[in-house]
Parts: sequence; structure tokens; C-alpha cells
Amino acid sequence: FANTTPQIFVVKAALEKLFQSLQISAYSFVQETHAPDFLHKGQFAQVVVEGQNVGFIGTLHPAWLAEEKIRFSVATAEVDLNQILKGQPRPLKFKSLSKFQPVERDFAFVMDSGKAIGDLIKEAKKSCGSALKEITVFDIYEGEKLPVGQKSVALRALFQNQETALTEADLQTLSQKVLEAGEKSVKATLR
Repeated sequence: FANTTPQIFVVKAALEKLFQSLQISAYSFVQETHAPDFLHKGQFAQVVVEGQNVGFIGTLHPAWLAEEKIRFSVATAEVDLNQILKGQPRPLKFKSLSKFQPVERDFAFVMDSGKAIGDLIKEAKKSCGSALKEITVFDIYEGEKLPVGQKSVALRALFQNQETALTEADLQTLSQKVLEAGEKSVKATLR
């Protein structure tokens, strides 16, 4: 992650790595408005694993940080390990490796600050299907170069096909699907 990445995304990435290591693929972060008092209401989500609410993730509220004299942003997560570890260890699922090179593409979107980046990512995965192997946030910017209430979100997508090499036309189609996913999910536009 770049140094500008908010702490909430670092914590989210750590949880995603935990779920992947436990062979859990059915998980989501559901944005909620009813956050505990010590958490920032706009940066709070319930963690849902296989249909069960197992905890939360969030950024500590700025007023609480000021009261405790903490001068930097802090994010936290709380999860019910007993619920997550049910049925562990799971049988490993092996997938054959593709003989074809993966291709990276970067996208910089501008969107409303209050919109969830996770919605954009979920829609991109849905529209691109198995050709989108991974999509991650590598930078978020809010500042004077953007209108008030807007943020710039930089995403890196990794495309790969198991059966054939991706052509330039394939990559253009997949890139267009990511752009359309941004517009459809959070009204994001390409920067």
C-alpha cells in the first residue's frame, strides 16, 4: 500500500488475507450508518462471512482521537474467531496455474467522498468475471485539486485468462467493463 492509503484499507486487506488463508471466499464488508460512538460513522462496516455477521471494521472517530491525544488516524476491526473458524481446517482447493501472462491496468476514478469503494470493486468483479484475477486500491486522494466532496481513487486490476493469452481487444473490453462498473455502482468517472 502507498503511504497515502487510509488505515481502514490496511486493516481490511489484513482481514481479506486471513479469509483467503482459511479458504473463505464468501465474505463482504457491508457499510452501515449506525456505528458505535468511538467509530467514524462514514468509515464503518459490518464484516459478513458466509451470510453471518461476524464483527466490524472502522476508523476511530476524530473526536475520540483528540480526547485521547492521538495525532494520527487509527483503524480497527473486531471479529468473532469462533464463528470464522467453524469447519476449519477446510480442504484445500487447487486451481491449475495459467500458462498465460497476467496483465495489469491502472484506473483513476473520481467519485463522491461518501460512496463506498467496495461497491465499485464488487461490481467490477461481477462484470469482468473470472478474467479479473485481482483488483486493489493503491491510492486515495482528497484535496485542493478536486471539488469539495469528491475523492480520487486509484485501482490496479490484474487480468488473466486460464485458456488463452489476452489480446489488446480483450483488454479494452475488460477495461471498458471496469469503467462501466464504476459508473453503474457509484457514479464514478475516469480521472
